[in-house]
Amino acid sequence: MKMTVKGWLYVSCVLIFILEAVFLTALGYGHPHFPFEKVPGFGCILGFVGAGLIVLIAKLLSKILSKKEDYYAE
Repeated sequence: MKMTVKGWLYVSCVLIFILEAVFLTALGYGHPHFPFEKVPGFGCILGFVGAGLIVLIAKLLSKILSKKEDYYAE
């Protein structure tokens, strides 16, 4: 069975999440300043949510700021 690009993306996201959770916790890397930073995979979750928010805000702004196709036509 051949994996698609979407499949590889899912596999890589899960792999990065697991690696971060295991290695950063096991190595004791970083000192969390807030209690929620102790959650395994917090950086992955925060990055995913942040990227999603950027996409949603960009879509909203495109609807607000875009002009009609014939805006410059007289």
